[in-house]
Amino acid sequence: MKSKEHIFSHVQGSLPLPSLPHILIKLIDACDDEDIPISAVAPLIAKDTALSSKVLRLVNSAYFGLHRTFSNLEQAVVYLGAATVKNLSITASVQQVFKGIKNRNGDSFQIGSFWYHSLLCATLGKRIAREINYTNIEEAYLAGLLHNIGHLVLFVMFPKEFTVLQEELAAGVDQCAAEDRQIGITHCEAGSMLLKEWNIGSLLADAALYHHDPVEHIQEGFPLVKITFLANWISELSESESDDDYLMGKNLLGLDKTQMEQVIAGAKEEVVAIAQDLEVNIRIPGAASQRRKNGKRHYLPADGRDRDDETGLFLEKNQELVRQVRKDSLLIGFLKSLVLTDSKNGILAATEEIIRILFASETIFFLLYDSEAKRLTGHSSNENRHRELVRDLVLPVANSTSLAFKSFSENTILTLFKDGEQSNNLADIQLFNVINSKGMIYLPMRVKQERIGVIVISISEEKERDVSRHHKQLQLIAEQTAISLHLEDMGRKEERKLQAERMATASLAARKVVHEVNNPLGIISNYLKLLEIKISDKTDIQQELQILDEEINRISTIIDQFGTFAETTSTTYKTKRINVNDQISDMLKILTVSLLDPAGIEADFSPEPLLVEISTEQDKLKQIIINLVKNSAEAMNSGGLIAITTSNKVKDNITRGIVITISDDGSGIPEKIREKLFSPFMTTKGHGHSGLGLSIVHKAVQDLGGTIECESNREKGTCFTLSLPLNLSDVENGNGV
Repeated sequence: MKSKEHIFSHVQGSLPLPSLPHILIKLIDACDDEDIPISAVAPLIAKDTALSSKVLRLVNSAYFGLHRTFSNLEQAVVYLGAATVKNLSITASVQQVFKGIKNRNGDSFQIGSFWYHSLLCATLGKRIAREINYTNIEEAYLAGLLHNIGHLVLFVMFPKEFTVLQEELAAGVDQCAAEDRQIGITHCEAGSMLLKEWNIGSLLADAALYHHDPVEHIQEGFPLVKITFLANWISELSESESDDDYLMGKNLLGLDKTQMEQVIAGAKEEVVAIAQDLEVNIRIPGAASQRRKNGKRHYLPADGRDRDDETGLFLEKNQELVRQVRKDSLLIGFLKSLVLTDSKNGILAATEEIIRILFASETIFFLLYDSEAKRLTGHSSNENRHRELVRDLVLPVANSTSLAFKSFSENTILTLFKDGEQSNNLADIQLFNVINSKGMIYLPMRVKQERIGVIVISISEEKERDVSRHHKQLQLIAEQTAISLHLEDMGRKEERKLQAERMATASLAARKVVHEVNNPLGIISNYLKLLEIKISDKTDIQQELQILDEEINRISTIIDQFGTFAETTSTTYKTKRINVNDQISDMLKILTVSLLDPAGIEADFSPEPLLVEISTEQDKLKQIIINLVKNSAEAMNSGGLIAITTSNKVKDNITRGIVITISDDGSGIPEKIREKLFSPFMTTKGHGHSGLGLSIVHKAVQDLGGTIECESNREKGTCFTLSLPLNLSDVENGNGV
């Protein structure tokens, strides 16, 4: 047979000892509450055998290397700190939920009954210590709480043998003898070895080792062993104690019957109060749950009816613990997502997902504050099915009667229901229609004094209670989202500032060459005039020379503007009515001969037959088209196809402008470059290319009141989409596309 030391080496690993789920839930909540001092957490831990052992094991471990031994739980908890204690409680929860107690042994072990017995012994030990003036009352309490920890160890480490043991004990077999025969070690020995291994103290270990020994042996021991033995003895008394039962107190510690009665009544009353406070609704074991064997008492599970009731109640609480652990795990994943993403869309998507999972919300979107326009505007992730609807939502700050604005300005979570009291403000009523739900939450987002916006969340009536219980989790989500959005906004502003500095640097460099470039351009233009004079007849050559002269004049204009392209100046619009289809066709005639044909590139132009004319700056439009076509051509070293299309931009059945797309089947643009594509000096073309082309295009598009977007990947190449308004003058009035 294996030695007890060999068996214990199997036991002393990282044991997932089960705790009362009620305590784990309250402990996690207490650690999350910043208003609760860490010292107030210790009494919660002191009510559970497994948690107490974990705390003491950690604080007395070699990791901390302390020169003293902690046996006071409050001191140990304060030393470890809130973060460590919370980690311990969450770890215990995860172990219990995913590895531990799932009633796997049927009714062989009832954690509620075990908890009641351990806490009662601890409370009895504390009261007995006071009666006899024992100096270390905390130690007496701890000895009673941990004396039976070996029982927990055997259940966890030897589940099959434990089931057989319970059947034998029900038949009246001596507990320690049965354990030694079935496993090779008793729960007294296992508990004592574990406490010694955890460096909790030899006297505490002795209290666990000897609590089932004959009373004659106990009488020879030190007070702590006697206190623990007596506490365990009292805990197993039936409701009809006899005078003989009270003699044990007299024989061991000199306590008379009156003192014993006061100790017992006070301890039971205290434990019942604790159970009520923790919402633990279990039956207190009575006479039916005790057995006598050769004058020894043995603590057994309650009768069948008690076990059924207790199992149901604790499985229900364990399910609540499962939900708590699941939510904590999801929140950790949410925080990780926020850390990893660097885009506004990623932040919004992560927030939508965590709220949807935790609270089963069908609709989530955001009203973000625009400090310049003084209004809340609708936003959502790109994946949100309400994206198109939400982005048209605009709520001016002047609309002060809206509850959405009240939540935003007062930093208050507001819950509304259609059937209950609600706002008469039209914006609130319309938001109810948008979410299409009976309930709605306004969840404000703020970073210190910086107001970020409001999260609008749909909820069902069934989820109202769940949401109200988890306001702290909602606030955590809102705070972290607000911080991430604030940092992302600061990053964008910093990027714009950096881009302006780059543009200014490029402008300074450009000014130095403008003068020198204009000189040869002037000479070339003069020679073209001379050639026109020499060619007197009206030939095709003279027509082409006129086109070249126009382009040289346009280049000269661009060169003059190039030195100031980074500057913000008041714009004087030189607009003219343009048929964009004709303009692109004329430009392709030149580009095909000079750029595309030599590179083996084909151009496919698909114009919209009914394309509206627009009023814009012709030279800037030419500049944009040439740069984009040239950019596509340079992306295809081995030939390919450039496709150009035009179409009308229609919104609400009204033509707002035009759309031009220029796409190629090249190798695409790397993602790192794509993120800062329109910044100066960003290029993939290597030596000889400044990386200014697309930054010039971007500024020209902005000057024309338009927008430009890029989609690119290796499989499909690159596509630029350019949107321009019908009339450039509309830009001054805020009516661009």
